[in-house]
Amino acid sequence: MRIIHVIRRYKIVKMLAIALVLLLSNVRVSERSPEWANTYSQIDNCETVTVACPETVDEHSDIKIQAHVARAAGPLLPLRYHWTLRGVPKAHIKSGQGTSSIVVSVPRRTAGSLTATVTVIPVTKGCNNQASCRTAIVRSQ
Repeated sequence: MRIIHVIRRYKIVKMLAIALVLLLSNVRVSERSPEWANTYSQIDNCETVTVACPETVDEHSDIKIQAHVARAAGPLLPLRYHWTLRGVPKAHIKSGQGTSSIVVSVPRRTAGSLTATVTVIPVTKGCNNQASCRTAIVRSQ
């Protein structure tokens, strides 16, 4: 019975010693947290990338498309934006590539669905850095 008490005391003293070392060391909490704790705290720090565009436009129109990035507080690096278009082959970015908003030119006699996708750099490692929106292009009557 005495051996069991000695072992319990040893375990308690060992746990207290480890706790004391961690408290007195210069190690940041994230460096000694379990891996899953870092994953969940990172989700809270992720930027949110969204894109706004009109639902429908007439052919031969200019479309203004805007990206928005919601960022957590802290030191903020400048963002870079890269836009791509798909769905309407002759549609092209008229202005704004590299910025948070673009103007897309849609040619005459065009109909279909235009998807604009923005990739934002830099964002927190492991976080989503893309967003898209879709605009229906209808032919004029």
